[in-house]
Amino acid sequence: TVPRDRMTGLPALDELPAGLAAAVRPAGGPTSVIFLDIDGFTWVNDQLGHRQGDEILSNPRLARFPR
Repeated sequence: TVPRDRMTGLPALDELPAGLAAAVRPAGGPTSVIFLDIDGFTWVNDQLGHRQGDEILSNPRLARFPR
């Protein structure tokens, strides 16, 4: 089985290349990939930890943190 991110349920980032290759092969058509980067969120993970960062991302009420 493919390791999954516990918050999103998506394949883990380190499995992304193999997962994309497997997903594209059956379709055989053009494929796009979008990466989302949230400015300044590295600070949250570095200062509060990844578990707290996941909680903030999954709870819109907590997402309003000061800049």
